[in-house]
Amino acid sequence: MKDAALEELWATTPPSTETFSRSRITHLPAQARAYLSHTLAEGALLARAVRLSMHGRIKLGEAWSPFHATQVISWARGFVWHAHTLVKGLPVSGSDVEIDGRGAMKWRILGIVPVMEASGPEITRSAIGRLHAEAMWLPGALLTEEVEWSDGRHGPAFTVRAHGEESHVELRTDADG
Repeated sequence: MKDAALEELWATTPPSTETFSRSRITHLPAQARAYLSHTLAEGALLARAVRLSMHGRIKLGEAWSPFHATQVISWARGFVWHAHTLVKGLPVSGSDVEIDGRGAMKWRILGIVPVMEASGPEITRSAIGRLHAEAMWLPGALLTEEVEWSDGRHGPAFTVRAHGEESHVELRTDADG
């Protein structure tokens, strides 16, 4: 089942025409330059949104269950992570969301019975922190004045002030970024 908020976020993010140039990162610390040079090819379009598919195992209560999910991250507006799993043989689906400054979590069994719903300032703040950390999947977003780079212990680090919050993120990379 498709998530309407995820599809709307993806559909309303305009395509980028801005391209990456190494000249944009010459002033950054060495670890940041290595990471961004490895992540972005010269002349690549700087995407404004990314759509990710993933699968793995998620711990719900005491048990681990397989899941699959789709996530859209739009730096300008936020993200939607929509996942499906089974709990005691019953299908559970839902999403974690931060769009336009509002965070929420909504999960249902069989798409009908609420398992968990949460929103409010704490959920929003947490979701914005997640958006900041997951900006690594959208490296063009890390080339704005909202982001201050530094060298970390094991790779580049950045402090981002965006969407009404501030977060510090440290990446672990090899010598090539």
